[in-house]
Amino acid sequence: MENGIRMTGMPGFKDALTETQIWQVTVLVKNADKISESVKKELTAGASTPMEMAMPSSNPAARKK
Repeated sequence: MENGIRMTGMPGFKDALTETQIWQVTVLVKNADKISESVKKELTAGASTPMEMAMPSSNPAARKK
């Protein structure tokens, strides 16, 4: 997630997401086959959300190392 996967077209998200958000996406993908219908509806509804609302232009929270 952070660095992307070379030669696959998957970009890195290190500069776009916080560490917490990266872990949230990781858990979602890991459990994608187990999500409930209500969660599927919420995720599908998000697909129609304008990008400006889904991805605020502000930078993610500062990282702690």
